Amino acid sequence: MKRMLFSALALLLPVLLLSGCGGPVRPDGMPDLVKATVTVTQDGQPVEGVHLTLFLDGPGKNWTVFGDSDSTGKVTFCTHSTDFKGAPAGSYIVTAEKVEATPSQFDNIEVSNMEEAQEIEAKRRAEYRPSYDLVNPELKTRETTTLTLSITASGCDPATLELGAACREMFIPEGSAPEPGIDPADVIEEVQMSD
Repeated sequence: MKRMLFSALALLLPVLLLSGCGGPVRPDGMPDLVKATVTVTQDGQPVEGVHLTLFLDGPGKNWTVFGDSDSTGKVTFCTHSTDFKGAPAGSYIVTAEKVEATPSQFDNIEVSNMEEAQEIEAKRRAEYRPSYDLVNPELKTRETTTLTLSITASGCDPATLELGAACREMFIPEGSAPEPGIDPADVIEEVQMSD
């Protein structure tokens, strides 16, 4: 019996030591967080895959507050990282983004060594691929968004953020460039005609 207990403890000890104690370290100065959820809709319907970022509207330290909508449109906010659920109470400017990226011709290519992998990754990054905003692009930036949200101990106001009409507006992601001598406007026009 003692031998079995000793064996069980010997097996558990490494697990306990490797798991750490207490979880992630809370950043210095992080305010108290309140549970904060909101529903995101587009054309009155819940929408999945929208990334929201909150910016404090007023004085104070602006902590990174963010969340992504699930299949029911529900967003549960986190602060600093996904380890810290909730958000500091306050009034916020909200940005919303949902992007559809054009697949790369270099996606899913099997490579046999690190050199090939680096070469394919370099080609993929240099590839000129348009992407599409699936929510109003004006909601993407702090300077142009019209969305606001107040978070208190009793929840979010408003409880639902309406993003307006669905869209599919093309843009060229930063760092994506056409081959020398190709005008980006020509590529956009060509892709739009093929859609």
